[in-house]
Amino acid sequence: MKYPLCFPVYKHRKTTILDRLDGLENPPDKIYCFMYDFDKENYNLDDYKGIKNLTIVSVPDEYKSSMKMRLFMQNYLTEQGVKKFWMLDDDVSNIQVLWKQENKGHINKVNLTEAYEYIENYSDENDISLIGPTLSSVKFYWAKGINDFSGNGMPAGATLINNEKLLSAGVHYTGDASVNEDYEIWINTRRAGLKAGTLDGVLLKLSETENGRGSWVANEANFKIHLNNYLKFGNDFKLFWNEKTDDICATRPRGRWVEKERTWHQGLVDKCHEYLNEKITKEDFKNYLLNLGKKY
Repeated sequence: MKYPLCFPVYKHRKTTILDRLDGLENPPDKIYCFMYDFDKENYNLDDYKGIKNLTIVSVPDEYKSSMKMRLFMQNYLTEQGVKKFWMLDDDVSNIQVLWKQENKGHINKVNLTEAYEYIENYSDENDISLIGPTLSSVKFYWAKGINDFSGNGMPAGATLINNEKLLSAGVHYTGDASVNEDYEIWINTRRAGLKAGTLDGVLLKLSETENGRGSWVANEANFKIHLNNYLKFGNDFKLFWNEKTDDICATRPRGRWVEKERTWHQGLVDKCHEYLNEKITKEDFKNYLLNLGKKY
């Protein structure tokens, strides 16, 4: 692997990426684990002394949120002179990377390190500033092959970031706790005119943890973040209600959706404010999105 692996570790995870690093073949020269001081008592750090090239970085309590943690991580890595790095979520302990062979219908599992290296090479050869595998199994099955790059895809969970290019374009994590950090860095990278997206023929599966990755609806804080994402970045993606999963979803508008999005944007902005100000219920908001879908 060419580029450092960087990830946070939180106390609510019983199993984290730290527990599978020994299985990496050809690890990078640097692996950074970011951990709050008050979390360290939850781990026996002596268990990880044998992990090659691992540095555990202490994070001040003032950065206590996933958004602020990303801000601290980027600042730290910049100070260390790191020009390009992998930003990983902490719950990738059972990560699977699959890809579709060119023009063939079957799927191949690949070695995790091989998948990282494939994306690294693709990023370097195609001058992509922000890239990762896709989290969407639907897009994966649509993909023609492993080289099916989508600028409409938002990388999350495992994202290769060209820090040097982002900083030169003024793109930085802000630590804004009201929005999702993955949306923020992806959309701002695109707005800066840099290439950002996913390889839709490479599928990333995150592990299920005791904390769970449940729906946006089930977690009230996450639901509000989704709405705040729209208020801040609504020109770059659209909200809709997925009836199959009974959950709120987002996608980047494209083609015929772009014009329709303009017609409903202001009304949806108003509804987001109404919900956040507790003037309507979640069921009201759901029905509004469902009616928009039927109307447009």
